[in-house]
Amino acid sequence: MKTNKLNSTHGFTLIEMVGVLAVIAILAALLVPKIFAAINESRYNTCVAGVNSSKTAAMGYFGKHQVFPAASATFAATLLDEGYLERPLTTKIGTAMTVETTTIALCGGGGATAPYKLNGTVDIAGSEVVEVKIAGVNGVDAQELSRRIDGETDAAGTPLTVAVGTADTVGRVVFAAPDATTGLTDVYVYLAHK
Repeated sequence: MKTNKLNSTHGFTLIEMVGVLAVIAILAALLVPKIFAAINESRYNTCVAGVNSSKTAAMGYFGKHQVFPAASATFAATLLDEGYLERPLTTKIGTAMTVETTTIALCGGGGATAPYKLNGTVDIAGSEVVEVKIAGVNGVDAQELSRRIDGETDAAGTPLTVAVGTADTVGRVVFAAPDATTGLTDVYVYLAHK
């Protein structure tokens, strides 16, 4: 005897579809902030890695030649041409990143009158300073870069606190207060001195 099976197609009901979409929306709401945080974290890590590779390159150049390049404007190009840097310096927290040399009277922020204060006081006794200049950095990024490179406290254990929108004049990272209209400043990071 033959049984007659009804051809029935099974599909999703509207309630099942709404349930699946709700689960997807909840997962997206949980993951999207973490994705953006990871992207932001990579911006800072890339910048710090660029600063560290610049320091290694500058010290390698100095070790071989016993001087830093005289032409500040072409220092990064010199390091690149001679194989001390693998690729040109780039940054995602500012508009441009360069390695330059400056005299002791002008260091500590591209023409600032005080030199770098690495331990809270003026403690550089050389004539030339090699620094990384990162142009066009917003105040929040400048503050975070300072925290990542200089740390949370100074050598004496005193907390380093720089309010967003103010200047940072102590440590390896220095910058002037961001411009009132653009919110941008140039950040200078000490690498080495002679």
